[in-house]
Amino acid sequence: MSVTAGPFDIHRKYRSMEGPYVTQTVRISDLLAKGNVSVGEEQIKFVEDGHQTTMAASVHERTIPPSNSNLPRELIWLTGVKLVVLDENDKELPTSEFICHCNVDLDTRDQVFPQIHTGSNRLFTITQGQTDIHFPAGCAVPLSTDEYIHLKFQAANRTTTAHRRVRHLCTIDLVRDADLKTPMKALSWYTPFMAVELNNSTKLPSSSLHGASCLALSVGDNAPNAIPGTVIDYAGGRKVTGHWKVPPGEHFYMCPLTKYRDFGLNTEDRVVRTVWTHCHPLCKKVTMLICDGNKKTPLWTVDVTTKTDSGLETKKISDLYFKPGVIMPKGRQFEIDAVYDNTTGVAQDSMVSQGIFYEEPNFVKPNWKNHTVSTAGKSVECTDIYCGIRPPQAGKTEALK
Repeated sequence: MSVTAGPFDIHRKYRSMEGPYVTQTVRISDLLAKGNVSVGEEQIKFVEDGHQTTMAASVHERTIPPSNSNLPRELIWLTGVKLVVLDENDKELPTSEFICHCNVDLDTRDQVFPQIHTGSNRLFTITQGQTDIHFPAGCAVPLSTDEYIHLKFQAANRTTTAHRRVRHLCTIDLVRDADLKTPMKALSWYTPFMAVELNNSTKLPSSSLHGASCLALSVGDNAPNAIPGTVIDYAGGRKVTGHWKVPPGEHFYMCPLTKYRDFGLNTEDRVVRTVWTHCHPLCKKVTMLICDGNKKTPLWTVDVTTKTDSGLETKKISDLYFKPGVIMPKGRQFEIDAVYDNTTGVAQDSMVSQGIFYEEPNFVKPNWKNHTVSTAGKSVECTDIYCGIRPPQAGKTEALK
């Protein structure tokens, strides 16, 4: 099953969040019935025309189109996604240089599977350097045919001044439960993102905020191309941003995962099977750690390479697939660290987020024998900023406990 968007008219260079973009919502049953959904050029928006993008699939309200299908509700398994760029002749390009990101969102899990909680609506952020994300054999995300997938495609261009017209093709691999020969292991997910404290916004002495502790938060400046709403309130009158500026040279950043932002992540042992990573060019490494006071133990590390000979392009983000599973233990504190090495001589912009997929122990195979898919359209409110995660409330800084 696939969704094709474009062509995107690339007529200048675009940094993160600056390129042309388009959103599309499709019901699972319609995607299964049609096989391919096309989003035409007439729906594409340009920031230079006054439109404003967001890291959520829609910042205000997603309008759900009526469905043409009237099928019994059915259990479907999503096993992976892949994003490619097609040139002017619909030939696949060998690089991902014209991708900013493709965000793939789902509605809240407990609307369909009451026993499941996830920390985010964001299922995937497909990005330069990691355009093919598939789960280990026998693992998948459970869906219902009457659920909706919300996609946002956005182009980027840090490499050329040539005029290009390209399309994005996102393939979504779905399997009917009725077609399985062996049962699937259900996966749920969390999508934590890294934030840095703004240099000029703190009301507390810097010595009390930074150091070896897992509550430490790195300091930085908001990126010049950050979108409105990127800066959010933190505790003690401080403000943080998830899109920050990296000066020339090598820089280390750290960010705790906190209870109010990633609620429920450490309430159970999480058996992690797959991790995707979203970052920007010039990132070198992203590490997830367990924290115990001043002691930090790496759980996993992602290595990143950037092509710099003709502009900037993230060449490769290493894949993380854990056949036996990696345990994120219950009741522990966690931290994301990242290293950026800016060799360009001028400031660049950065983000870091990860999608953590773990075995869902509470999944129960539903009995929908007499349930029919409704064809009525609906609207789903979405006011999230990053990856489906709602902004934190000021005054709350406790780490995961």
